[in-house]
Amino acid sequence: MFNIVIQFGAILAVVFYFWNDIFPFTRDKDKNRRIWKLWGLIAIAFLPAAVIGVLIDDWMEAHLFNPVSVAVALITGAVLIFIAEARSSRRMADLSRQGQTGAGLVTEPGGITVKLALAVGLFQCLAMWPGMSRSASTIIGAVFCGFARPLAAEFSFLLGIPTIMGASFFKLLKAGFGFSAYQWVILTLGTAVSFITALIVVKFFMGYLKKYSLKPFAVYRILLGIAVLPEEYRKEAMENFKAGYNCAQAVLVTFAKELGMDRETASKLSLSFGAGMGGLREVCGAASGMFMCAGLKFGISDMTAPDALAKKKEHYQRIQRMAAQFAERSGGSIICRELLGLAPKKAPVEADANIAQPHTTEYLKKRPCIELVGDAAEIFASMLQST
Repeated sequence: MFNIVIQFGAILAVVFYFWNDIFPFTRDKDKNRRIWKLWGLIAIAFLPAAVIGVLIDDWMEAHLFNPVSVAVALITGAVLIFIAEARSSRRMADLSRQGQTGAGLVTEPGGITVKLALAVGLFQCLAMWPGMSRSASTIIGAVFCGFARPLAAEFSFLLGIPTIMGASFFKLLKAGFGFSAYQWVILTLGTAVSFITALIVVKFFMGYLKKYSLKPFAVYRILLGIAVLPEEYRKEAMENFKAGYNCAQAVLVTFAKELGMDRETASKLSLSFGAGMGGLREVCGAASGMFMCAGLKFGISDMTAPDALAKKKEHYQRIQRMAAQFAERSGGSIICRELLGLAPKKAPVEADANIAQPHTTEYLKKRPCIELVGDAAEIFASMLQST
C-alpha cells in the first residue's frame, strides 16, 4: 500500500510539469476547448483500468505479487518495447519512402481519437501485472497505436493523474485511513521525496525521447528481470521468517508454488527442521529448507531405475555445492550451533532450551537467522535460474 500511495507525489510532479497544457481555465477559449477534449480522452483511457482494477485487485495481490511473476513481467515488457520500436521504425520507413516523413504519426494531442485513447487505456491494464510498470505499459501501447514517442510519454504521464490518484485513494479507503501519527509522517515524507524525484525524471525523460528510442530501457528491463529473481525470493523468504515461520519453513514455503506444493503442506513438512533439527542446533534449518527445495525440484523417486545411482550421486554433489555456497556466505559453517556462537554440545543429543521464540525486532537483531534464510533462498533461486 505504501508504494502505491506515495506515487501521489509523482502525480503532483506531473501536474506541475504539464500545468500549462492541462489547466483548462485560461483566457484562450480555443485552448480551453482543446484541453477539455484532452481531459475527456484521458477519462476514456482511464476507464478500463478503473473497472478491471477494482474487480481483480484482491486476485492480483494473491496471485501476481511473487518473484517469478515480477521477473517475467520485466522481461515481457522488454520484448513489447522491442516490438513497438520495430513497428514504429517500419512505419517511419514506409512513410519516408512515400515522401511523407512525419506524416501518419500522431504528434500532437489534437490527433488523439477516442479509439486511440481507449486502446492505450487497455494497454494500461498490463500494469496490473507487478513488474510491468504503468508508464511502460501505456508508452508501449501508445507507440503501438502510432503515437510519436514524446506524445506517447506525455499522454502516459497525464493518464497517470487519474489512475494513480484513484489507486492511492482506493488503497487508503481499504486501509480505513486509520494510520498512526508516525505512519502519516512516513507517508508524507515518502510523497515529498516521490514528488522531487519524479519531477527530475519527467523532465529528463521528455527530453530524452525527443532524440532517442526506448531500446536501452528494454535492455535494462531484461537485465533487471534476470537479476531480480534471486533477490525477490530472498526478500520473500525473509518476510516469511519475520512473520513467524521457522528458518526451514521460511525457505520451503517461499518456493512452494514453484515446487507444486501448497504452503500448508510445505510448512508442515519443514517444521521439524527448524532451529537446527527441532532445536538440536545441528544443520541450520535454512540450509535444510534449501536442501528440501533442491530434492523436490531435482530429486528422483524411482530408485530401481538403471541410472538411479548416477542421479543420486549427481544430486548429492548438487547439495554439496549449495552447502559450500551457504558456508561461504555464513562464515564457514552450516551448523546452527556454530552459526549462533553457542557452546559445543556435551552430549550426542543436546537440545537448546532457548528455542521457539517470537520473531520480534529485538530477536531479529541479535541473531543472523534472517540473513541466513535470505542466503538460502537466494542460492536456490540462482540454481533455479541457471537451470
